[in-house]
Amino acid sequence: MNIIPKIVILSAELSTLCPVENTARTNRLKKMLTDLHLAYGNFTDIIPIKGVYKGVKEDSFCISLKDNAWQAELDILKGFALDNFSQEAILFSDANRATELLFKDGQESIGRLTSVSKEEATQSENYGFKDILHNGEVVRTDYFMVKRV
Repeated sequence: MNIIPKIVILSAELSTLCPVENTARTNRLKKMLTDLHLAYGNFTDIIPIKGVYKGVKEDSFCISLKDNAWQAELDILKGFALDNFSQEAILFSDANRATELLFKDGQESIGRLTSVSKEEATQSENYGFKDILHNGEVVRTDYFMVKRV
């Protein structure tokens, strides 16, 4: 049986900061996530990805939530991003890929997270991508975005 996990996509970067500051913030977020051991047990991984939010490219993380503790982990991740890193929102996608933006004071259903072509993704101001490596070389890049349903 192939179980599709609930996921969160978040970043520590801010468009108003320089690349050096954003790199330091990204490294700090990665350390915080690792220190919480979110990548162990039923967790699949903390996957570094590239995101584009409102047209601005940023380093991000895609995190699979544990089935038995997903709400608590979601609350922790939301606090990290919104409180510690002054993010506007995080993206949450359930096992059916219904996707929401989670804000400090609410949430907004935005559609379904879907794999798309590079051409389709780059016509949008919000999408993500991940290089797929084999023997240390990029063999392809996977693109995804939220489509309204």
